[in-house]
Amino acid sequence: MILQLLSNKLFKTKTVEELFGPLNTIDELRNVCKELYKIVYVDVQPDNLKPLAEKATIRLNLLKELAEKKLEDGTYGKNISFDRIDKVDKVESYCVELNGKHFPIKEQLFVLDYFTVYQGDNCIVKISNDGGFEQANKEIRVLNSLGENQYFPKLVGSTTVLDNQNRRVVNIFPSLENKYSIRQIKEKYPGGVGAKTAAWMINRMLEFTVMMHNKDYIHCGILPHNVFFDKVDHGIFIVDFSQSNKGEVLKTINGDYRDFYPPEVFHKEGVSTGTDLYMIAKCALLLMGGKGFESVPKEIYSYIDSWLIPNRFRRPSDLCKTREQFGDLLKSLFGKPKYVQFDI
Repeated sequence: MILQLLSNKLFKTKTVEELFGPLNTIDELRNVCKELYKIVYVDVQPDNLKPLAEKATIRLNLLKELAEKKLEDGTYGKNISFDRIDKVDKVESYCVELNGKHFPIKEQLFVLDYFTVYQGDNCIVKISNDGGFEQANKEIRVLNSLGENQYFPKLVGSTTVLDNQNRRVVNIFPSLENKYSIRQIKEKYPGGVGAKTAAWMINRMLEFTVMMHNKDYIHCGILPHNVFFDKVDHGIFIVDFSQSNKGEVLKTINGDYRDFYPPEVFHKEGVSTGTDLYMIAKCALLLMGGKGFESVPKEIYSYIDSWLIPNRFRRPSDLCKTREQFGDLLKSLFGKPKYVQFDI
């Protein structure tokens, strides 16, 4: 009877706080769990209750891990619901509950390295893929460190869910309305978007990385599926920060865009500002349709070539200065900046 009552509580509880009660340290958590493990211990159960005890033990292990993580990052006690991804009418339709608000998921938009991104009501919902739990939590820490400004997406909310015994992070961001990725732009304009349109897009990528580097972060994920541009206000929206770090060795890459990573990544060297610049250059060439298109002045190609030097120590390291120089080049070629209509 006690096992059945505890099992019901383990699977129905909405927060780890509800299960474990007030805690300040991991040692206190372990003391609580010690008593709970005595109840679910498989070997002391009669044969008909052993399967239930096994399931309860697995669930208790997961909840204990979640509580440990919250105690480590200081979020224990905030009572965020973790297991409210409720299936409704159809396979692709879910609803996430976060702090009393419901975020319906309408359709899958695309898959990133560690996330699957879904369309919500006036928002996007990112749910970590199998094996992406730690990287997804890392994204939260990075965004909290960066703070809010026009270049960094606002994290509407975040929670942890249990899905078929897998822990998943759910991060919710503002809508992608009027925003298109470089990958989508390339599909629409396979021959390139034209020099003036590419110019403001390259400028936005440079401005974004300057802001990142001012916060001592290297983004490491400036790739066609991560970078979005707003066709109306010409802003930039980056959808993934899970690889961002402060000069560490990059452990994984996106195989679809292997050519977008500079040599230092494959040499297992620490990343730097030049790493981001190399990736911007690759995206820039994609936007312009590649090298040699007559619609793009050769001066732009020549300047961007310096961002692709294999030796990272020979690439420009001061991106603020690089952005200013690129702006001066554009002014000499096209005159004062003007709003360029972008249709897609």
